[in-house]
Amino acid sequence: MSASVPLTDSQRQGLDRLNNFLAGGGGLLRVARIGGLGVGHVLVILKLDEWVEEHVLDDQRDPAAVAEELRGRRSALMTDLLVLHAHRRQGIGRALVQDAIEVANAAGAAELALFVAKDNFPARQLYRELRFGWIRDAGTQDLFAHRLGSRSTTSGA
Repeated sequence: MSASVPLTDSQRQGLDRLNNFLAGGGGLLRVARIGGLGVGHVLVILKLDEWVEEHVLDDQRDPAAVAEELRGRRSALMTDLLVLHAHRRQGIGRALVQDAIEVANAAGAAELALFVAKDNFPARQLYRELRFGWIRDAGTQDLFAHRLGSRSTTSGA
């Protein structure tokens, strides 16, 4: 299957910056596939640097302060969780979040943090089931985190 709409120069540059960030060990993009088709993905940020402030935390009121807070907490950051509509409610999102927890744990992070919209009730329920705890209000979102450690497990939640 080929893309029917070509990327703009700006989109291509953004993807190049993301690829460079990931290639430099800044994080991992995990993709769920069914029969060779990508049906979901999640981005796990391991290094909270200026690129993250400018391109990931840019929806926060003070991205630099949020990055500093997360660095102080020794957080990895989960973002861009997406499952195609036709594949939702099949456990793909749960599997991607569980994988993100394991990636962050293996990287030595103290926690896996994420921001979730206050009105995203299905996601909030999933995060509660996977033992993410509420940290603080973040405007239209809330910050949640899952504490990690060598005994961290997600299978029995």
